[in-house]
Amino acid sequence: ACTRRRIRALLLALRGVSSQASGARSGPQRSRRPGSCDRARHGEAGGPGAGRLRGVRWQRGARGLGRPGSPQQGRGAGGFGVAKNLCSWAVDGKNCTVNELVKSTLQAFHSAKKPIGLCCISPVLAAKVFPGCEVTVGQDKNVDGRFPDAETASAIVELGCKHICKDVAESHVDATNKIVTTCAFMCKAPLHEIFDGIGTMVAEVLKLS
Repeated sequence: ACTRRRIRALLLALRGVSSQASGARSGPQRSRRPGSCDRARHGEAGGPGAGRLRGVRWQRGARGLGRPGSPQQGRGAGGFGVAKNLCSWAVDGKNCTVNELVKSTLQAFHSAKKPIGLCCISPVLAAKVFPGCEVTVGQDKNVDGRFPDAETASAIVELGCKHICKDVAESHVDATNKIVTTCAFMCKAPLHEIFDGIGTMVAEVLKLS
């Protein structure tokens, strides 16, 4: 029940942040599907798109699993909104702070030994909240120009965590902490490859549920 209240409060808080930010923008706006996330390259503090609003979504992942309303796993969607709204990584990099509600929700899932899935830039949340955990944001070098934000991996290591190099269609499972991560749009890859990688993340999260 406590976890459920935390997630509900988080969703309401994010809705408020999104509404305030949208009201601050001027000019004609493109219609957007509720809950959708912009797909963009991100990861650098002050990097490409740092000044633009991006959508962010936090999914509780309880559909069809366990008791109604009782989340069995948490899934954090990526997107530049994570680096701007859920933490200050977009501006402060490894010295960022994580939103307190996001932090407490992640800690609640971790304490309850429930799996957490994070993709794109959102694995940095785990790196900040769970020192020593294992995550992936792809490669630690810009292999063939496909990983332009490879320095994010180095920042994760500097935070005391272990970065596991994975290709875009793969995910990594930190069995000890029940954290599953995949790089998604941190890699410049065809959509079907990104889709496959996120699919492996979801499958592994379900295995741990």
